[in-house]
Amino acid sequence: MLLRPKPATASGPNVYEDLRTQALQFRPEGLGASSPDDPVSAYGLLMDIGVGSNTATVTSFSSGDASLYTSTGGGVLGGIGHETVRTAARAWVSAAQQRLDLFAPTTTFPHPAGDHVRFFVLTNRGVLTAEASRASFEAKPHAPLLPVWAAGQDVLTAIRLSTPGS
Repeated sequence: MLLRPKPATASGPNVYEDLRTQALQFRPEGLGASSPDDPVSAYGLLMDIGVGSNTATVTSFSSGDASLYTSTGGGVLGGIGHETVRTAARAWVSAAQQRLDLFAPTTTFPHPAGDHVRFFVLTNRGVLTAEASRASFEAKPHAPLLPVWAAGQDVLTAIRLSTPGS
């Protein structure tokens, strides 16, 4: 579903921040019962892309759901309705799972600087984060986070291609 909310006003809600917070706080059923001995397992991922003073956020979950929303208003929700989005979303979470050693635990969720990308990996042991400049993905073809970035770009492409009028 294409989402075109208006940006927040002094008297109105900020739909973007609400959606981002909901995604960051998402906890799938049953994870509360996991054992402390269980290995760290990713089930969701957010990628905040700094664009000047604004942010675009892409989310994916192991269920195959994926969304895109922007701080300027607008976005796409409900990517799970498209097989290409579901496949890309699951692959992205898997790419993050394979590189968890690059992420650090966090309890704060700041937006990235204007030319940076900040990842948040939701796991059964809490949220992990990592940040890199967008330029590092182009300048360093072997940047450690490049596979996570590339898989996130695949999700963005799948969302765009599955959205009428995009």
